[in-house]
Amino acid sequence: MRDAVVHSHRAWPPDGGVPRDPFAWGPAGPSTFEVTWIREGMRHEYGFVADDDRFLEEWLYAWPSSRKQVWSLEIAYAGGSLASLVVPKMRM
Repeated sequence: MRDAVVHSHRAWPPDGGVPRDPFAWGPAGPSTFEVTWIREGMRHEYGFVADDDRFLEEWLYAWPSSRKQVWSLEIAYAGGSLASLVVPKMRM
């Protein structure tokens, strides 16, 4: 996860897939990576789901009050196309 976020997955070889170590105690399937942090008193959550070939989902949520806001969301469909939703950051 760190490499994908810090160095951007765009720096990886185009046909190289997604480098990951799948969970060893179950059937091979997509891996979920998620991190939650607090900055200036506001909770944030970033995560993504990837398999060996591509990223399947990506999200960024924030809780500026007691309600979760969706700031960014991408979901890959079976044909490989992406649906994206980007919500502009709101001023607090």
